[in-house]
Amino acid sequence: MSSFFKSLTKRIRLVTSKNTWQDADNLDSTHGYTAYIWIPEETHEIHVLKVMVFTEKFRAYSTGASGGGGHSHPVTGVTSAGGGAHSHPVTGVTSGYASGTFYSGRLVYPTTTENAAPDNPHAHNLDASAYVEFASSSHDHEVSGQTAQTVTDHAHLVTGQTAETVTDHTHPITYGIYEEAITGRTLSASLYDPYGSLMNSFGVILTGEGRTQLDLSSYFDNFTPGIYELRLTASNRLRARLAFYELSSLHAY
Repeated sequence: MSSFFKSLTKRIRLVTSKNTWQDADNLDSTHGYTAYIWIPEETHEIHVLKVMVFTEKFRAYSTGASGGGGHSHPVTGVTSAGGGAHSHPVTGVTSGYASGTFYSGRLVYPTTTENAAPDNPHAHNLDASAYVEFASSSHDHEVSGQTAQTVTDHAHLVTGQTAETVTDHTHPITYGIYEEAITGRTLSASLYDPYGSLMNSFGVILTGEGRTQLDLSSYFDNFTPGIYELRLTASNRLRARLAFYELSSLHAY
């Protein structure tokens, strides 16, 4: 073999490479997660590429809020759908008290013969038919009526706030591990090539807590070097963990 071919054979010598890696993150129905698979230009052949996918309880590491701020809570609304045309009647009697004695009769003055003056003899006679009546007794006064004019159908609007406005303030964060069960929640997966084209949609791969294996080897029989994406979506909050295994041949220069 010529020195040229010996040199070329030496330059394209192949080596076997075995890689494992893993990552994990929380997902929900709005926020998915993308795991990246990098195939470098030196890769000659991919023999095996698998990923073990785990679904775990949703996990958080703190509760509480870091800040509040000045605020109040306004309340607006109507107290009722309507009152209807109505009036407010008032009936009753006063309970006042009065008392007295009824008097009737005549005041009679007898005739006198006493002279009023030496030169004017006369007498005074009061007509017995004259009299004065006095009357007083217990009694009540009845009152009836309404306090207001009849009004049309109406409602009463109420506005206000539930609490006085408070000044700017903060709340301390409480640290700790919080976990939430994921029973019935699903995880789906799709594989994309370096150009963003869909290679395969696996659909729902797990429901609730569990694990499953995806064999991606066949999708890399004829590959283009670059960044591939395994995109995960969830129906609700959960935690996904991925463990990759790759066996390939690389050019060694």
